Amino acid sequence: MSSQVRQNYSNEVEAAVNRLVNLHLRVSFTYLSLGYYFDRDEVALEDPHLCDFLENHFLDEEVKLIKKMGNHLTNLRRVAGSQPRQTGVLLPSLGEYLYERLTLKQD
Repeated sequence: MSSQVRQNYSNEVEAAVNRLVNLHLRVSFTYLSLGYYFDRDEVALEDPHLCDFLENHFLDEEVKLIKKMGNHLTNLRRVAGSQPRQTGVLLPSLGEYLYERLTLKQD
């Protein structure tokens, strides 16, 4: 499945991103439906330990995954090209720094 907006990614990368987005969308709908189901009074009051179970077995994993993805995206932004800061000055990226340091060694 090819999108109309191209970013010069390979078809495999685009397919993997689409699968990941579809997976997260399906999970989001599942959580939303569970939320509406357990929001009803006759369901929510029957099992007081259900919230602890859901928090300990599912939400902690989701928080860890979100933090890991955030750290990964931050690292990718650092390696990417120069980013303008609040002052409007372009700071060199980590990728540029490493390229200069490793390939353009000055004696």
